[in-house]
Amino acid sequence: MKWMPFAYHGDRYDLSHLHPFPLTLTQPAKGKHPERVYRFKVHFSLHCFTSSTKVGDSSESEYSDNRESRTFSFERYQLSFCLPNIIRQIDKQRCDHTGKGNFIIVEHVNTRGETVEYEIYFDIKRPSSGKEPLELYIQSAYVRSGTGKSYRRKTKKVAFFIIAYNRQVGKPIKTPR
Repeated sequence: MKWMPFAYHGDRYDLSHLHPFPLTLTQPAKGKHPERVYRFKVHFSLHCFTSSTKVGDSSESEYSDNRESRTFSFERYQLSFCLPNIIRQIDKQRCDHTGKGNFIIVEHVNTRGETVEYEIYFDIKRPSSGKEPLELYIQSAYVRSGTGKSYRRKTKKVAFFIIAYNRQVGKPIKTPR
């Protein structure tokens, strides 16, 4: 899905940096395991630049796709400019199970002069045709507000290439207990 720009009070917020793009990542050979090349099509959800609508939110700040309407988040929008480059390096990130069937990486980014934990939730899906690239779907990305506790403290590590391989061959990924 290609995102339409968002207009608010005469300003236009371009979202083309979150349009789908192809990504190829190579898992180096290790021991008896050969080098593997993974092709992905990266997609971003509107949760990467919107937040849930709360009572009192203006309809002027609403952004919709074909599934839902949410409130445009100027903070998430600013942080979203980091997302494509973070995802291009996802194989070098620590990935964790969320326990809910998807995965998380946490990037440390600066906002207003402070370093914050930018939580990025994703999943990989195998297309119905084995010839198509895997779909790397970024489900949401935001800085957790409220308690300030990191989600990562509740999760278990899993290597990105384990996720990619298992999704590619249709093998389940063990959820930690």
